Order: sequence, then C-alpha cells, then structure tokens
Amino acid sequence: MNKILSNVGGVSVNHDAFKSAYDSNPAIKKMVKDFDQSGITLDTDAESPDIPTKKGARSSSLKTMAKRATKKRT
Repeated sequence: MNKILSNVGGVSVNHDAFKSAYDSNPAIKKMVKDFDQSGITLDTDAESPDIPTKKGARSSSLKTMAKRATKKRT
C-alpha cells in the first residue's frame, strides 16, 4: 500500500494508522475485505485471475508454449 501511495504522491501509512482510519471511516470499511500486517485485500466483485501459483504448473505450460513456438518456426 505504501508503494502505491508513494507512486501517486500520497503519504505512507502503517498498520496502526490504517486500522484507526478503517475503524473510524465507514467508506473504507466498504472498500476493504480484509487487512493485516502484510497487506490489504480490497472487496471487489472481480474474480481472481486464473494464474498458476505452483512452479510446476507454470513450467509445464511454459514448456508447452515453447514446443509450439519451435514447431511453427520449422
């Protein structure tokens, strides 16, 4: 969150300051699904992208793409 805020010219926010703002501002409560020391999860209707999270799944699909690309070149 701090990185995003600094990119748009905002101020840094620590966990305690965010919790205070969350507890006192209903608009923030509506936008935030969950938060903890490591980050914030926004409450959206969007589904999470279908991105493989396991290295094995990623490498196997990468191998498949590389094989297809090689076949097209020859």
